[in-house]
Formats: sequence, structure tokens, C-alpha cells
Amino acid sequence: MTAPPFDPRRLVQAQRLACLSRRDLAAAAGLDPLTILAWEIGVRQPRPDQLARVAKVLGYPPRFFAQGRPYMAVDPMALHWCGAREPRAT
Repeated sequence: MTAPPFDPRRLVQAQRLACLSRRDLAAAAGLDPLTILAWEIGVRQPRPDQLARVAKVLGYPPRFFAQGRPYMAVDPMALHWCGAREPRAT
């Protein structure tokens, strides 16, 4: 039995919800950022072991990233701005 095709949009969604950059996700999963980029744009699909590592970092089961699954509704009030920084002293 083969795994369902990978949906790059679900990877991007999970990354944004986790407030992780491509570089941060790659580092946490032990992958190259260019590998993550290739998945995001649909040029390549992750191997099962790679997907398992990324899924663990993002906090989702690997099946979350399968094509054909409905996208989860996100409550905008539950999100925070990932780029928020403390004000700098001048």
C-alpha cells in the first residue's frame, strides 16, 4: 500500500501556524532548506522518513500532509504575529 500524495499547501499551512521559517523547520528536522523549498513548490515529495521528522517538528501526524484532506479552519483570533519583536532601545 502506498502513501497518499503529499500536499505542499498543507506543509506551508502547518509551517505558518507553527511560526517556523523554512530554515528553522529544516534545521529542526535535520534537512536542507532547499529540500523544504522543493516540497513547498511541488518539485519533489518527501520520503516517508523525512515527512515523519517534519511532521514531528510541526506537531502533526504525517497523514495531515496528504492530498485530498480538507483544510482546517483557523480562527484568526487564535493566531499571533510570528514576527513580533521587542522594541529596541534607542
